[in-house]
Amino acid sequence: MKKILGIDLGTNSLGWALVASENAIIDGGVIIFPRGNNVDAKNGKESSFSQQRTVYRGARRRLYRRKLRRRRLLDLAARYFNLSENAIFSDSSPLTLYRLRAEALHRNLTAGELFRVCLYFAKKRGFLSNRKEAMRETTKEQGVVLKGISELEKKMHEAGAPTLGAFYYQLICDHYAGKRLGERILERWTSRQMYKDELAAILDSQSRLGNPLLNESLAAELQKQVFYQRPLKSAKNLVARCRFETAKRCMPKSHPVFQEFRSWQIATNLTWTNPDTAEFGTLSLPQKQKLADFLHTEPKPTEAKVKSLLGLPKRTLFNDLELKCASTMCQMIALFEKNGVLNPGVEPLNAIYHSLLFTADDSLLKMQKYLKDKFGLPYELSEALWGIRLEQDYSNISHKAAQKILPWMRKGMRYDEACAQAGYHHSHEIKFRDLPEVRLMKTNELRNPVVQKAVSACIRLVNQVIRTYGKPDEVRIELARELKKPKKVRERIRLEQFQKQKKRELYQDVLLNNNYSRVQAMSDSLLKKYELWLELGCESDDWRDFDAFTKEVSKSDLEKYRLWLEADRVSPYTGKVISLSMLMSPEIEIEHILPFSRSLDNGFMNKTLSERSFNAAKGNLTPLEYYTGRPHEELEQFRKRIATFSNPAKRSIFLKESLPEDFANSQLSDTAYIATQAIGRISECIEKVYATKGGVTHIIRKSLGLNSILHYDGNAELISEMKNRGDHRHHFIDAMVIATTNTSMIQQISRASERGDGSLDAELRAPWNSFRSDVEEKANSLLIVHRFPKKLTKTSINRYKHDKRTSINPQLQRVPRGSMHEDTLYGKIVNPYTGNQNYVVRKPISGLDEKNIDKIVDGGIRNMLKSEIERQGSWTKVVKEPVFFNGKPLRRVRCINSSNELPLLREETQTFIEPGNNYILVIYQDDKGKRDYLSITFFDALRNRKATGSIYPAEHHGKKLLYSLTHYDKFILYKDHPEEIDWNKPQELNERLYHVIKFTGNSIYLGRSILSKIQADKDKMPIKYFSNTNTIKAVKVKLDLLGRICWRSDVGPIGGEPSKSV
Repeated sequence: MKKILGIDLGTNSLGWALVASENAIIDGGVIIFPRGNNVDAKNGKESSFSQQRTVYRGARRRLYRRKLRRRRLLDLAARYFNLSENAIFSDSSPLTLYRLRAEALHRNLTAGELFRVCLYFAKKRGFLSNRKEAMRETTKEQGVVLKGISELEKKMHEAGAPTLGAFYYQLICDHYAGKRLGERILERWTSRQMYKDELAAILDSQSRLGNPLLNESLAAELQKQVFYQRPLKSAKNLVARCRFETAKRCMPKSHPVFQEFRSWQIATNLTWTNPDTAEFGTLSLPQKQKLADFLHTEPKPTEAKVKSLLGLPKRTLFNDLELKCASTMCQMIALFEKNGVLNPGVEPLNAIYHSLLFTADDSLLKMQKYLKDKFGLPYELSEALWGIRLEQDYSNISHKAAQKILPWMRKGMRYDEACAQAGYHHSHEIKFRDLPEVRLMKTNELRNPVVQKAVSACIRLVNQVIRTYGKPDEVRIELARELKKPKKVRERIRLEQFQKQKKRELYQDVLLNNNYSRVQAMSDSLLKKYELWLELGCESDDWRDFDAFTKEVSKSDLEKYRLWLEADRVSPYTGKVISLSMLMSPEIEIEHILPFSRSLDNGFMNKTLSERSFNAAKGNLTPLEYYTGRPHEELEQFRKRIATFSNPAKRSIFLKESLPEDFANSQLSDTAYIATQAIGRISECIEKVYATKGGVTHIIRKSLGLNSILHYDGNAELISEMKNRGDHRHHFIDAMVIATTNTSMIQQISRASERGDGSLDAELRAPWNSFRSDVEEKANSLLIVHRFPKKLTKTSINRYKHDKRTSINPQLQRVPRGSMHEDTLYGKIVNPYTGNQNYVVRKPISGLDEKNIDKIVDGGIRNMLKSEIERQGSWTKVVKEPVFFNGKPLRRVRCINSSNELPLLREETQTFIEPGNNYILVIYQDDKGKRDYLSITFFDALRNRKATGSIYPAEHHGKKLLYSLTHYDKFILYKDHPEEIDWNKPQELNERLYHVIKFTGNSIYLGRSILSKIQADKDKMPIKYFSNTNTIKAVKVKLDLLGRICWRSDVGPIGGEPSKSV
């Protein structure tokens, strides 16, 4: 019996189906797991799980290093002058510091005054942008900082202030003299160089004035301690290894060898089409050499320049290739030519590049001396080369591999041909090793965390299937579109989807509020008609006209309208103008540029408009195939019209020469890199593994009537023929289609589409007669697996090395899997107004709400703010302008936390914290059925584990443990008694299966496990079930990866050999 495993793999979901060659479903299921990164729901931006933690760790390190600089300066003061900290800060006036910074340029400072200035500089050092960081794109935040620094420098120049301190002191004097009122010293952006220049000016002035306390040794030590910057550690271990030379690391994209390699890739891949003569082709070897040399010297290559270089007509069209110059060589050669050196040679250029790449930011003088001694370069040229902006990021190939491939590419070979000549295989070579199970992936084995998480889940599922049912004869994997895209593209697609969904929800609400039923409002057809109604500029509240409009148009007219705008209201084939009334008539049709029967591409990119008569005449031909037998003038006019399309990808589809010969088989394979990653590991264990394309899956699913399986509401009304993405079981249905699709079905689709008579649904034969009913039965009996991490801690190895002489000391320890507590730290006071003990924290007044005013400790401030609200009318108006209390600006106030007791974090400073979210809820019950519960936070769980080895006790107030629950724990609900549950009826278990989505206090919110995006505060039964610790009637269960119950709270483990639960 041949077994085929179909897998629908997404970014956080996996549907699978195991079918037999005897046309039967062996098993199937759905696994939901967390994404490999965080996604912002509003803008679609992705971020690493560790990003926020890294930000906090950076803040802690900066604070520690600031304290370390302060400690070292105080030690210096004690060593040289026997000064204590109290002696340095004997004058506590905040204005003293600014006066000292200004006077230091004109009079001798005492030792205490000099060290007070230096201690301030060690604290406020200004913004530093190092040379390599400046090479990256300037972020929005950095743009604001640099702009602020530039404005401050301009004001200093206008005021004639020699240093930043002198400028600030001048502002203070002007303020007390009644000038420049309201202009603050603080809240200005300053640079590190401003403080360096000021300290250097102060030390020079003190030396010039003959200050006996200062000598060269002390001056150098002061500058070193104030502005010391630890060199960055090497991160070469993070660079990926070359797939051809695995012992070597990939080289930077800025490396001249890689940039030459990339230039030849562009030259060998470039294809051109002459729209006037219908000629097309690739470049000759001399043309490739010209283009590669051009990209090596031209900093801004454009299509126009390339056409002129190669002698091609101006109207020539190129394939969708990005022309990138060899930026490193371009910049260096330009600087050499500017200094009169026309042929610097390869060795000096390579030496300069390596100096730029590896030399530290403060080593310009070392680099200048090295280049002067070895190549005789003048210092001015070295300083100019220092400012070169190197391209960031790393390539996917090593220097050694590129050096082997490049000689063949210089002969005009494509990348794949050159790889073969160099002894490499340009795509991953898959070797079948007949392993008993698939090898698991190592942590961070792939650079993309989203793909790493998805492929790892896929491997675990395949291994579980092998253990249970033996090795499948064939595995077919379909990857979600999102998994194949780079991060920036994924973010853009996700933002578009989010905006589209919000617009759809808005339209649904409008229709519901205007007497359309829920079924109508959720109808895809009506929503598209309403969107077209709005895009045509009709009155959105004229509902009688809208009703008439819906009867005159179809849902496809929205797509016709957008294609009409794209084609500039002209038929791309005949050149005739299409009026709006003609557009909405049957005379104009949506036409597939590449015939659907041959491409099965139903996307917007493969569609355009044509007259009905032309569409019939073109038939099953591509545009160029059709025009081959037509007069040459028609082809020329067609090419001219196509040249007006702004999208180069669509232009290339119009001018595509041919489609693959083996079309049916090509639809069953996907050669994307990530697909190769997914099947590469599995193919070591199972010989036949394919990554399939998703183009035909939705066609077969719809034609076989599988969409309607999940589209019935409580009244059995059919809502939509679209796939129901709100039900997790659609992943299983997709997996069934993937597992059962074969070349015969694809050929059936092609034949039916070629006839164009709408006979696809009638002709497409299901894999077996009872296929739809079998899929529906299995879908209704699935138990959805949610595989989310629930461990409190994880094992980690910390490696300590206290100094260079000692060896590395590894230590095994347990690390919390999450934030231990909330970020805010609280103090404890005795409230002077009530006498009670309260936990307090200082908050900026601009961040408070009106309801928080009663939490302010100071009664005078409370009363003043309330009177200001009455006077000005609203809290927003009060905080819009600066707030004053007793003549002083009020920026922060001390507020009370309403908690009665907070955990103590640090004894020595009496620091308290909010413990954060609940980690687990434990329910206890005695012999009489009476219950009690414990709600344990993550912080308390860690503390309990450390103190007793257990998170919660086995008994509480004389009651025994019933069960515990945390997020995504599974429960089978019953109404009166557990005996109601028939454990042998999977469909009944499916209806009773819920999981925990939220719990607070003793309240518990459960959601149907088959549904996604359940909202605890809005949804109702049967989507959501609300209960509490005293009334919940459920049996807790655990599922294995295949969706089978392997543990129950009433009987314990199930089966002879317990499966691993998730």
